[in-house]
Amino acid sequence: MTETNLPAAPKPPLGWKWPLLALSLLALLTLAAGVFFSFARAELPRNQFPLAEIPGPAPLTAVVCTNDSFSAVRKYPAFVSAKPLYSCTTIDCGASPADESANTWHFAFDESRGAGAGYDRLYFDLNHNLDLSDDPPVGIDAKSVAAEGTVFFEYLTLPCDYGPGIGVRDFRFQPRLRFNRSQERGPIPQYAYYAASFACATARRGKVLIAGRTYELTLSHQNRIAGRFDGDSTDVSLAIRAPGAKRPAEIWWAPPKRIIPLGGGFYRLRPSPTGDTVKVEEYAGDLGVLRFAPHRADLGPVVAAGSIASADSEICIGQIPEGEFDPWEKVEKTSLPVGDYCPQLLNLAVGRVLLGLSRNSNSDGVPRDWENHPPRYFIEIRRDKPFVYSLPAALEVVFVAPRRAERFKPGDTVTVNAALIDPVTDVVIQSLRCVDSKAADSTKRPNDGRAGDLPSTALSPRVVISDSSGGVVAEGTMAFG
Repeated sequence: MTETNLPAAPKPPLGWKWPLLALSLLALLTLAAGVFFSFARAELPRNQFPLAEIPGPAPLTAVVCTNDSFSAVRKYPAFVSAKPLYSCTTIDCGASPADESANTWHFAFDESRGAGAGYDRLYFDLNHNLDLSDDPPVGIDAKSVAAEGTVFFEYLTLPCDYGPGIGVRDFRFQPRLRFNRSQERGPIPQYAYYAASFACATARRGKVLIAGRTYELTLSHQNRIAGRFDGDSTDVSLAIRAPGAKRPAEIWWAPPKRIIPLGGGFYRLRPSPTGDTVKVEEYAGDLGVLRFAPHRADLGPVVAAGSIASADSEICIGQIPEGEFDPWEKVEKTSLPVGDYCPQLLNLAVGRVLLGLSRNSNSDGVPRDWENHPPRYFIEIRRDKPFVYSLPAALEVVFVAPRRAERFKPGDTVTVNAALIDPVTDVVIQSLRCVDSKAADSTKRPNDGRAGDLPSTALSPRVVISDSSGGVVAEGTMAFG
């Protein structure tokens, strides 16, 4: 028998051939995937973690629209509506935060079918030249799911400078217009108004390892439109999944510069400008002690929670809760990285009295004068000397409006705004409350770096305004702030 006449080799039965091929293919795919993901993770340092792109969440803040145009705008388009809506918003496109004009963007809403037909057209100053007449009108987004009282407009695109090595890239956001009705509060009647908000198209999410525990981290822009993810406009959320829980519980929500106390250490989260990665940095320097005390011994202990700020960071005071709606645990003393600080937002408790403090930014006749009223960093944390922060013993009233020596004519309407400050530390009293005697459960709300407190009643001061002869001109309560 010649070689050409040899019988053909028998074919393997189909019953075991295809399972063998499937198993081989699955093994190859698993090996390839393992090599790929190991290679991708190996490219990052041990303290740096990848983040994936997800749809952006709904915005948490809005700007009120009015029927009064802005004098800063050089030209508006010819509106169809007899009552167009005007407003402006702040957008972080990579410019310096101190440059107000570079971060302010104007827009207007029109009713293309006439007054009363509904606002369905938006003019947005995309080219940032203070001329809305040369910007194309933006219509309603047909793809968005309708919501009662809210109009969704088509997405807009702006360029953002992401810094050296990345350059300028575009990011997208969606304008929204909502019709609102206020709640009746005492003598203030109910009124209607329109408010505009903007939702960034994307956010970032991934898992990070901090102090031996795995957290779900989310980067978003819910309070301010922005392209970059490494600035103060970014909101950082940390969540942890308890055993048996259906979803992770959010325990932390703050800007990237805030230092997190976890597992006995202090950590800062540093996202990349594009938000593709985040680096977890542990503080390795010296620690000091901050202790809270009353200015009189008979007042009892003082406990606090909230945050304090240095020139380049913020640090939380208190114990971060494990549950989403659990209150922060106030502390009488705490260890902190050495440095000079001022109160960012501190909630102090003395018995049933709750006191809210922050650094004062009000100047004479100018509220929130951040540029000309720098913070006073009086909390000096040192390694070898505890710092005792006592409650202010004496307070002063500063009038934010009207300004000093301002003159008025008979018949003028005068707006009076005052602030209660500690002149020694330049701290302003933001709130004063008394815990209800029958308070039980903590207020249900997500944690955001502020202390959760028991139900309480605001203690607002009563203000009396008199003329030079002693006659009462006006009187009423005035909220702190």
